[in-house]
Amino acid sequence: MAGRRPPKHVVILCHPEEGSFNASVAERYCATVRTIGHEVVLRDLYAMGFDPVLRAREQPGRADFELSSDVAEELTLLSGASVFVLVYPIWFGAPPAMLKGYVERVLGAGFTHRNVRDRAFHPIAEGAHLLSFTSSGTTSQWLSEQGAMLSLRQVFDEYIKNAFSFASTDHVHFSAIVKGTRANYIRECLAEVEQKARTIASIAARDGWRSARVSVPAADDPSPHSG
Repeated sequence: MAGRRPPKHVVILCHPEEGSFNASVAERYCATVRTIGHEVVLRDLYAMGFDPVLRAREQPGRADFELSSDVAEELTLLSGASVFVLVYPIWFGAPPAMLKGYVERVLGAGFTHRNVRDRAFHPIAEGAHLLSFTSSGTTSQWLSEQGAMLSLRQVFDEYIKNAFSFASTDHVHFSAIVKGTRANYIRECLAEVEQKARTIASIAARDGWRSARVSVPAADDPSPHSG
């Protein structure tokens, strides 16, 4: 269709170090989809100084619910995205608190536990694809033995997919990422990022461009999000 905008990818990076492996993953992903001609929005949470703390009036379902200005800005930037990419290290078996706060304050803005339970329409995420790139200093085998990888995929990936009606979720993990990791291994990891970026970009292009919509579900439940 003439004039149709290219798919939009939102990359959400959560790592405190500017030159981290995670930052390299985000950069490679962004560069890859840009060469394809897709739109990319990078949100570097630490560089932004994103505040992960949910305020009382931000709790979904309150009669005095109020959308904070920083969250409203994020929702505008995220609108119309076909792909959401989360890039973060696994700390103590879970994502960094800042990323969890982003999910709660931004994706969860105005979305009550009733909305989650009923699979209500989500104006930002519904129909989009969720892709996660994670890293750890230890091995995948050790994380699996601790139950961390299974827990993360179920409690974070699958829950977010179902809660906000993403069309799909995928997860790529890079283990044994430490200071002094051999350059060849890092190159192999980044090549895998590029391959995955091309694959999801192809899926997004097949789906077609999603219309930009920004709204917050009605505060129809007086209880906070407890889902």
